[in-house]
Amino acid sequence: MQAKGMKERKKKKGKGRVKKKQRVPAFPTETVHALFKKTWAGRNVKIHKNALLLSGEFLKLFTTEAVHRASSQVRRPGIPEEDSRQIDIEHLESILPQLVLDF
Repeated sequence: MQAKGMKERKKKKGKGRVKKKQRVPAFPTETVHALFKKTWAGRNVKIHKNALLLSGEFLKLFTTEAVHRASSQVRRPGIPEEDSRQIDIEHLESILPQLVLDF
């Protein structure tokens, strides 16, 4: 009985509040479609629009995570601050194996 009351309170509490999140745009579907066409060249493959949208979201998440992990490599202790302002290819190369395993 107590759990039911808690659920009802949660529903009432959250009702009426609409938080707008700042959305980072996904990859354009045209770009994702071009990537898929290049990858599957010579095959007769059709791609549904929802699959393109979902793939764009996945690529956005993958890229965002790569940037976050690479930026943490840049800000490691012992690195001078003037050298910790830019992500280089070495930073991406160092995080890439674990990133691919995680995804």
